[in-house]
Amino acid sequence: MFKSALAAILIALPGVAMAEEWTDVYVKVYGGGTAEDAKFAGFGTWDVQEGHLFGAALGVATPVPGLSIELDLSHSSANYAGDTNALVATLATANAVYSLPVTGNFGLYGGLGLGYAHVIDDCLSDDQYDASGYGAAAQVFVGGEVSLVEAVSVFGEFRYQSALDRVSATSEGEGTFGVDYARSALLVGLKVSL
Repeated sequence: MFKSALAAILIALPGVAMAEEWTDVYVKVYGGGTAEDAKFAGFGTWDVQEGHLFGAALGVATPVPGLSIELDLSHSSANYAGDTNALVATLATANAVYSLPVTGNFGLYGGLGLGYAHVIDDCLSDDQYDASGYGAAAQVFVGGEVSLVEAVSVFGEFRYQSALDRVSATSEGEGTFGVDYARSALLVGLKVSL
């Protein structure tokens, strides 16, 4: 049911965005660094080094003042300590974002996204030991946005992403095992209204 609901949102959003009462279609691109952490993979918990996260979103302002809806695609990667494996994930989410103007060219915002993650436990030395799987995922984010010129702004945010449960990852060489995914990131980005 979750997959069906997400698919309906992803299919319906472009048509809904064309309706007269929905305004300000925009595109965002962003990137930044992820914090060190420790995550379960296979049979134990491993330290995960700093890494990177980047992505893009297509959004539209709703008739509700301050509320936007986005389709968001992001990708992150970080090596486990020892540099033998990497924790890699791609998330596709539908986000609800609420913005609050503070001054004429500065505002704060926060958002919540639900979707799916493709998580990979990447064996850097031998591809046959790569393990991957899919799972439901969520993200939350807060930030500030500054308008540079009409229709163009920059933003900075804190974002937290997580699979909602341990992902069952399958490998040719090692079978199926559990992998936890969660990342905290500081990001900067550019937003352009179309």
